[in-house]
Amino acid sequence: MSGEYDISKLIHKVFGSEIQIGLADIEDDPRWPIPSVGLIEAEKWVAGPFASAPLVVRRLDSGKYAPVSPMRSFAARKALIEVGEETALTVHVCEGLPAEDAVAVHEAVEWYVEPKHSGDWIRRYRPARTELERFNGRHWLKEGCCRFMAAACGTNTSELNKIKNVCLDGEPEVIALVEEGLLSIRAANDATDIPAEKQREAVKEIREKEIKESRDAAKVIHRFAPPKIRSVGKLVSDVDNLVDAVFEGRVSIGVQEALRLQVAVGNLVRAACERK
Repeated sequence: MSGEYDISKLIHKVFGSEIQIGLADIEDDPRWPIPSVGLIEAEKWVAGPFASAPLVVRRLDSGKYAPVSPMRSFAARKALIEVGEETALTVHVCEGLPAEDAVAVHEAVEWYVEPKHSGDWIRRYRPARTELERFNGRHWLKEGCCRFMAAACGTNTSELNKIKNVCLDGEPEVIALVEEGLLSIRAANDATDIPAEKQREAVKEIREKEIKESRDAAKVIHRFAPPKIRSVGKLVSDVDNLVDAVFEGRVSIGVQEALRLQVAVGNLVRAACERK
């Protein structure tokens, strides 16, 4: 089962079926109007890493639709329609989303859909998610904050959980490597298994050796990983990620997954006993 198909299923679960509308059906939200982009930029964007992020709109009383996010994708599609390369906007309607709540949805996507993962990218995740969580219980958030955020960003819950781990348990030095593009989220998530002092030592080695490739930086991180039982929090996160993966249809409940879950639960019990 492909990742793209899995994300499509999650998007459909959260937002429902997609619809097609014309540019005349769009009414800009004055808080974030659709920007103008050139054709080359538009073509590059729609083929880029955020192509899976759906165009999310909210329904207006006038019968038109206001864009919510991601705005660069709206801008790119609009440019392609204006030159005749596309004929309509394919959007998902976030039903029941009022104007005031749309701010949180907009921010929950725009932090992620950036041209470059740099600057304050990783640090913006927590406030964006915290703001969205304030609306738990709303009809439009019926699938929960994490699944909604993943669908709106065109990614999956496992990726967002890795980002959460980095935000909570990654040392500033590790986060700096992520912001510079020298360390992937996956490798940075692996680094959170390492004690804080060892995280800093690993980063120091990466800096001193002037490593420029993310794969080589990840190897350094993995070498510092201690061969010991994972923390209770990490085990719980692993189990949650596996359950999410099964629920979203990204993996089947087979022998391999059952064994992984059994081992994780066993480790969780042992870890809890050791804490007593």
